[in-house]
Amino acid sequence: MRYVTTFSPSRRLLIPILTVALLFLGLFTAGCDTTEPGADTSEGDVPYADISDFFAQRGANLQSFSVSPNGETLTTSGGMELTIPSDAFVDSGGNPIQGNIDISVREAFSIEDMINTNLTTVGDGDRQLITGGMFDIDASASGSAVTLDGGINVRMPAETNTDPFTNQMSIWTADRDADADTMSWTNTRQQVEVIRDASNEATAWFFQITDLEWFNCDVFWNADPRYSLKINQTGFTGSPSNLKIFVVSGNPTGVLGTSPDGQGAYDAIALAGGNDYTVVAIAVEDNVQYYGEMTVTLSSNQTVTVDLVPTSESDLDAALQAL
Repeated sequence: MRYVTTFSPSRRLLIPILTVALLFLGLFTAGCDTTEPGADTSEGDVPYADISDFFAQRGANLQSFSVSPNGETLTTSGGMELTIPSDAFVDSGGNPIQGNIDISVREAFSIEDMINTNLTTVGDGDRQLITGGMFDIDASASGSAVTLDGGINVRMPAETNTDPFTNQMSIWTADRDADADTMSWTNTRQQVEVIRDASNEATAWFFQITDLEWFNCDVFWNADPRYSLKINQTGFTGSPSNLKIFVVSGNPTGVLGTSPDGQGAYDAIALAGGNDYTVVAIAVEDNVQYYGEMTVTLSSNQTVTVDLVPTSESDLDAALQAL
């Protein structure tokens, strides 16, 4: 009779073998980065050091064009058409530019674009505006600034809600304040032509510009009574300079900034009463991003509190697109 002897490792031998194997597996997987580029690695972690960096990186894209001195029509990524005539630009001595002109454009036609670019709709100091969209235009030739000698015809998409003020819109201009924190618009009193489709819906604004700066298709929101909104916040304990609070109206469209009251709260004043507003708070510090929003029906002077929480890029995008 043959006996076959088999080897069966003892428990004392098996445990050390498994331990070594698991340790090796852990070291191997730790050395492999399986995170896809651009993925949210941690809730709130973002590539922005502070709120200024946030606006600089998320703001309206700078679009660049090269235009012949013979003129042409440009179409921006947002569908705006700029019809530039021949010899439209001159140098500092008033001489027509002979070579190509470099034109840069930034446009903000949605609430999301306006907030990401830190643009607000306030005119004549603190008066509330309804906006049909805004854009910035600049030009140079061979690295030197040029000016307009004549006008550029603009056909701008009408993508915001301006009812019941659509037929009252005019062109406003602005330069950013030195601290780049607010925009205060000035009325040129140039009325815009409203282009409508077969169903009488406004599809575009048509007007002419004769300068190079920020332009906004706007009208005063003349509605009484008016109330003030005082906004407190919780959840962000960093520097107040890295916190920005907007008050947004979607129907009709407007984005208002707020002012610190010196005691930790933020004020929005002279708001048209009886309307729904969304308080939008964004803070960024040390590469962590915070977001909070709340809806307010303004029927009197009110004080509210908005809660901020660490928020990923994808969640912030979704929140702003929904405004």
